[in-house]
Amino acid sequence: MASYLDNYGRSDAKREKIVKGLVMAAVIIAAASGALYFFLRDFKERGQLSGFHELLNKKDYKAAYGLWGCTDSNPCPNYSYDKFLSDWGPNSLIGKGATISVNKTRSCEETVIQIWTVGPKETINLLVNRKDKTIGFAPWPVCDPHMKME
Repeated sequence: MASYLDNYGRSDAKREKIVKGLVMAAVIIAAASGALYFFLRDFKERGQLSGFHELLNKKDYKAAYGLWGCTDSNPCPNYSYDKFLSDWGPNSLIGKGATISVNKTRSCEETVIQIWTVGPKETINLLVNRKDKTIGFAPWPVCDPHMKME
């Protein structure tokens, strides 16, 4: 015959094991979510710059110019297609086959800045606007240094 106290504490131990399992699962999910956010937060912007690089390799300069938000019908007032071609076209360092490598990518509040090394030593600071995904030259290799930190 089973004693009255044989099962004493088993339900508490079982409940404790379930609670520990739920807490561990929550911690793992939170850590995984944070890691995914950290690594994927600039996914679209990096893809835009990667697409720009691919268009330059294909020598599709009109489409690459379009990623800057400039078209034949709506050219950029401060960056004409002729200037774009002198920077990125067939007679530029890139057009002549210089290698492009990504040095750093910085995630800023409204933009993503990517620093490219072209050839042996030239660096170009590019940015992608988060809102409309247009590409442009970054004025600094870091996020806005004039921004006030609170």
